[in-house]
Amino acid sequence: MNILNLTVDDHVAILTIDQPGSTTNRISHSMMTSFGDFLDEAEQNTSLRAIIMHSTKKDSFIAGADIRLFLGFKNQDNALAFSLEGNRLLSRLQALPVPVIAAIHGATHGGGLEVALACHYRIASDHPSTRFSLPEVTLGLCPAAGGSQRLPELVGIGKALPMLLTGRAVTATEALDIGLVNDLVSKSGLLQAAKVVAGRLAGDASAWGKMACKHQSDIDPNAVRSAVQSTVQDSAANTVQNTPSDATQDSATDAVQNSAADAVQDSAADAVQDSTANDPDGDSGPGAADRSKAEADHDNSSGEWNRLQNIAKAPLSLLTRAARTMKGSIIERRPVFMKAEKELQMKTRGLCPAPIGILECVRYGLKNGREAGLQFESSMFSELATTAESRQLLYAFLARHSSRKNPSRTKPREVSSLGILGTGLMGSGIASLSVRKGFSITVRDRDFTSASRAKQTAWQDLQQLVNRKAMLPFERDRILSKIRLSDNYDDFAGLPLVIEAVVEDISVKHAVLREAESVISDETIFATNTSAIPIAEIAKVARRPERVIGMHYFSPAQKMPLVEIIRGEKTGEDVVATACDVAIRQGKHVIVVGDAPGFYVTRIILPMINEAMLLIAEGADIRIVDTAVMNFGFPVGPVTLVDQVGIDVVSHIMEEMNSLFKKRGSRISQSIHRLYESGYAGRKNRRGFYNYVRSRNQKQVNEEIYTYFGNKKRRDFSLNEIMERITMVMINEALHCLQDGVIDQPRTGDIGAMLGMGFPGFRGGPFRYLDSSGHKKMWDRMQFLHSLHGVRFKPAEILGDHVKSGKLFYP
Repeated sequence: MNILNLTVDDHVAILTIDQPGSTTNRISHSMMTSFGDFLDEAEQNTSLRAIIMHSTKKDSFIAGADIRLFLGFKNQDNALAFSLEGNRLLSRLQALPVPVIAAIHGATHGGGLEVALACHYRIASDHPSTRFSLPEVTLGLCPAAGGSQRLPELVGIGKALPMLLTGRAVTATEALDIGLVNDLVSKSGLLQAAKVVAGRLAGDASAWGKMACKHQSDIDPNAVRSAVQSTVQDSAANTVQNTPSDATQDSATDAVQNSAADAVQDSAADAVQDSTANDPDGDSGPGAADRSKAEADHDNSSGEWNRLQNIAKAPLSLLTRAARTMKGSIIERRPVFMKAEKELQMKTRGLCPAPIGILECVRYGLKNGREAGLQFESSMFSELATTAESRQLLYAFLARHSSRKNPSRTKPREVSSLGILGTGLMGSGIASLSVRKGFSITVRDRDFTSASRAKQTAWQDLQQLVNRKAMLPFERDRILSKIRLSDNYDDFAGLPLVIEAVVEDISVKHAVLREAESVISDETIFATNTSAIPIAEIAKVARRPERVIGMHYFSPAQKMPLVEIIRGEKTGEDVVATACDVAIRQGKHVIVVGDAPGFYVTRIILPMINEAMLLIAEGADIRIVDTAVMNFGFPVGPVTLVDQVGIDVVSHIMEEMNSLFKKRGSRISQSIHRLYESGYAGRKNRRGFYNYVRSRNQKQVNEEIYTYFGNKKRRDFSLNEIMERITMVMINEALHCLQDGVIDQPRTGDIGAMLGMGFPGFRGGPFRYLDSSGHKKMWDRMQFLHSLHGVRFKPAEILGDHVKSGKLFYP
């Protein structure tokens, strides 16, 4: 079966895209070859009056390139040849002497959007699964087939740069608003509407005569829209609309929730867990192969995974403001570009070359024209595609995608309704994300007023979609009706899974478990949301410990992409399978970890925080400590992290895990406990390591803090020394987790570190970082730090074994 199939009806060619054996269409060498054959035929067929491109896939137009294709580049010449061919093909498409209409439904990402941009008219379905992005930046790349040139041409630089520099996705309605598409129709009327457009454009010689190589700005959109509407209505098809219709909002809950730009900002401000610390995935590329709709919805909103770790709000705002002034000659634009580049360099700290490369592509095309810009883009792509940063991001992409599949081979239990105990920040967040993903929710707190917090949180989250025109008010209200409020446990009888999200206190958790078990059935799964308390300890009072499991969400639950599934000593395998299935259906990535204090993510974060406290006690400046860790690529420093999480929470977690680290002879800072006892809680009570002034976004170091660390006198530390100590102690703890069986494989550890605590994706996670840095080099550095600072730096035995054998964590 062919990837591309061409039929001709009344001199209108319909090119159907349907990749065999896949739920999505993805760009590959074979697709490019088939596309070249199609262009040969189209260029020679003088009887054609118009061409329509569309996909037969359920929720995919073209979802990007096969990511393994990028990993197959052996050198810059391979990458250059790929990009040059892609640009040549799309330039031929755009130069066809007949109108080419893209009829778009579903995921349209990366190369898929570049194909659409090369068409002369774009008509899209108003379905929530129809979304558009150029996510190459999140893979350390720039667009490879004209995206950096045609997108600014079409929508303007001010609207193009945020998409290009963050990989953010836009919904169909947003695409219409910014001019990315010409019109929206219902899914079922898409092809018919495209035929109407084709007939209109092909029949209007005066409008089309000079359209070759031009965009929709040469078309009278009102005339075309009027013709489309009247003709489709006359043919009894669904009505063409400019906003999502009732009929097409049946799955509006799956609309994009947060742009990738928001996710980037959140990763810098909220890269935290509920207790300690805190993208488009697919099979094989930016929005790639065999990706489910649920995966696509989450991946383009949260980010990281598609998070670009260090681009925060400031440079995007600056770039947007700058772009709006980019009129007139390139001489007049030059200072704006220079200022934007300076700001971007400052925020990325020079660690991510792709954003600067993309900015250069846009600038070069503006100065020298599209054809020169396309050549420059191909050259830039070839350079970026062979960088170590891009290679690690590509591997990380595949690793993250694997965490969207259930790791258990046992069949999960069917779950359509959930119970949630506790409606604080975490419980309300879990309720909100769950109801939007189709679950019916029963929430319980001590009274109805408290329980109503969950519904209020869900309303606020849904209203954001309404404000963005990604959801209609009636759909918001329909979803909210699936939340049931309760002040007693009787309403939990018969529910298949109950998630407990009460305070991190073992006595409270025991009380809630006992009360819940008095009502729920023997088959009900009791999932506790905890960041450090061992599941075995919680399950001690359970009558059915085999039904108890840990589901560790990260705060804010609506945005953070990871859930740690913690298998208790007696937890049944069907319980593990079901918990994983529920989390994945909630739009999360999952890792299954062993039951130990802190599990995995919390366990590797605490040593970092502890080392930061020890450095401050030795005289290091708070701001310098944060800066050093951010220079490694983390979105926030460990001191800022403590303020965001809460000094009280961190104190509690450190106490919980104290015995684990003392057993190995590690030195534990007591300063956090002293701060907590003195009333410091961090950002939430504006008493923390930093002063938080309401009238300013800036934060200044709270000099009084230093009295809890000896005295206010500070001494010089090099950034490299601080960076090495804090990162090495964390990486060593990750090795201990693998050695102790807390994680089953290096990939689990890398996924957990990247998605749970913001380990920079361009470094690949702790274990890929070890491989790329060299095991012997890392062993020697840890031994050196061990000799200077004590046993906490003594390298885990597993690293020594790898040094001796020459074995890599990723062979």
